[in-house]
Amino acid sequence: MAEVERQRFSFWGFVGLIAVAVIVSIFVQMGNLAALYWLATVALIGIMLVVAFDLGVGKSSAVESQVATETEPDETVAPSAEPSAPAPVRPVRRKRRKKRKR
Repeated sequence: MAEVERQRFSFWGFVGLIAVAVIVSIFVQMGNLAALYWLATVALIGIMLVVAFDLGVGKSSAVESQVATETEPDETVAPSAEPSAPAPVRPVRRKRRKKRKR
């Protein structure tokens, strides 16, 4: 199977980071930190919404096919006849304090 080469960095991601740096530097030079704080708050809320509702970019077909092949069981290894027994659980021992002599 041909190995899929991952892209090291995104051109548009790099351009986006440069744009954010330029915007932040302009706001700081103008002394408008309240607007910068408001903008950062809105951006973080947007990121949280994307994460909370699983919005975002769909997976490419190459990534989906790679994930599908990784999750298929390996047919070369025969399943074991006996299920593996769980390891015995040892009880927790607590140290007892020695009684003081009065």
